[in-house]
Amino acid sequence: MTLLLQIVFVAALTMALFFGTTSVVARVLQMTREKAHLAAMGVRLFLVVLLVVLLLVSGTEHRIALVFTVGAASFAAAVVDGLRLFRASRGRKQEMKG
Repeated sequence: MTLLLQIVFVAALTMALFFGTTSVVARVLQMTREKAHLAAMGVRLFLVVLLVVLLLVSGTEHRIALVFTVGAASFAAAVVDGLRLFRASRGRKQEMKG
């Protein structure tokens, strides 16, 4: 498998970890979406660390590049998720005012 294909696969997997966990945690623990967000952050962190460890112990040729890809994709996903939550909370505040 080429390096580019490996990077795309690892980035997609990392993004899926970020954007799927809040809904799953909310359903499994029967929490509201806002309360489940904190629990989902812990689950995401655990899954990202697990992915990094699996990549480091794997026999792939470009382990370090793939670990950097996980870090970059995690950062990008966290920024997008944070912006989404900020806009949602700002919208709720404006609804309460007017």
